[in-house]
Amino acid sequence: MNQLFTSRGETLTGTPWQVYPRPQLVREYWQNLNGTWDFEMFYGYLLPNIGFSRTNSLTGVTDSAAGGTALATGNKVNNGEVGQLDGVNLEQITTIAQNANMKTGVITTDTLDGATPASFSAHAPSRNNTYQIINTQASSDIDLLMGRWSSDYSNRSYVFEEAGYTFAKGVDALEEAKDAEKLVSVLENINSEYIVGSELHYQLKEMTQFAVEYLENEDGFFLMIEGAYIDKHSHNNNLYSMMCETRSLIDTIEYLYEYAASRRTMKQAR
Repeated sequence: MNQLFTSRGETLTGTPWQVYPRPQLVREYWQNLNGTWDFEMFYGYLLPNIGFSRTNSLTGVTDSAAGGTALATGNKVNNGEVGQLDGVNLEQITTIAQNANMKTGVITTDTLDGATPASFSAHAPSRNNTYQIINTQASSDIDLLMGRWSSDYSNRSYVFEEAGYTFAKGVDALEEAKDAEKLVSVLENINSEYIVGSELHYQLKEMTQFAVEYLENEDGFFLMIEGAYIDKHSHNNNLYSMMCETRSLIDTIEYLYEYAASRRTMKQAR
């Protein structure tokens, strides 16, 4: 067992809490988190390559649109812009991958018009221009778009279908569409939290497993994966839900690490 100590944790004794806070408890006030904590290894530390980028906005404190566009295009832009700078479309890494004959995918636990997935798949002067984001995603030729259900996407499914996509709503429809040439999937039950008495929800790891199997081919693929609710729960000071979402992301990275390791082993054996 590894132990993580906060500033006054070394003065405390006893068995570390295995889960904090307990899912069945309702906290009505702030808790003192000083103490001894259990934590597991983060698989991201085992990855052979780590990259850094500067994603600051050209205007003020960086928002998700400017930060996402910087990651997707290598360009600093103004807050609110997705895949654009001053009205001019920017080349995204998804397009670069397509030009290299790679398949491409964008998946998120947010809706697909969220700032981060839109930055990799759409072009719009504002992250709030939902219909423009949908229209440019439909023309992006990205092989797989997967996110949380929203009425905006269900009501405009025809935009994707006219562009040659299969539009799948829900997990059952997703499984039925796994052989589609291009696929848009919106899921209603994406949830990383443990809720007493609830049915099993579709989580980021399961989304990622589907995406990897869908996109895998000899020429390789690019896949953008976002666990969006780490940020959203943090905004709401919802510690337990944020930790659940972080756990879901760690599980996803563990799966991807093991998948990549198996691929390296297969290549070495050839």
